[in-house]
Amino acid sequence: MKPKYIASIILVFFLTIFYFVPTHTMAQGPENFPPDKELSAKMLRFGMEAYSLDLRKRVLAACDAGHGAKQVAEMFDVSPAWVRRLKQRRRELGTIEPLPGRYGRPWKLCDDDLRRLRELVEAHPDATLRELRNKLQVDAALSTLCDALQRMKLSFKKKSCTPPSKTGRTSSSSDASGTSSSKA
Repeated sequence: MKPKYIASIILVFFLTIFYFVPTHTMAQGPENFPPDKELSAKMLRFGMEAYSLDLRKRVLAACDAGHGAKQVAEMFDVSPAWVRRLKQRRRELGTIEPLPGRYGRPWKLCDDDLRRLRELVEAHPDATLRELRNKLQVDAALSTLCDALQRMKLSFKKKSCTPPSKTGRTSSSSDASGTSSSKA
């Protein structure tokens, strides 16, 4: 191998080391904020879980060590906006705990309504959702009643009885289309 190539390989090796491992972080030890992208991905399984307190501490330790929000975000596979919000929460609220979840609108059916719904389904198993809602006398969507029945593992009538369609099929399925039913 030519000395020119060996020198360029060594130069690339050292540049790579100094680029990816900043010297001021080596003295602090890897236990302070090791980049663990696989662990970060597991913590955000469905995109809605809060990051763990351990990850939050490691992210803030990296920020306190002088790294910028973008660099820390790349190290821990999180968004730069989340890093900035975490620093802001620590500064303004004095905590880094995740905020309590907000799970949409409050449930419109109270325990008494659910008990009455169960009794109604047992008494009238063929009632539709609309009929059940009218008998309950609650201001809830049909989907809310459907969710409640599914959580209680109760079945209900899916459709209301309607007269046959005037535009639907009138001949039996055994007849060929376009032919008369009399055989002469």
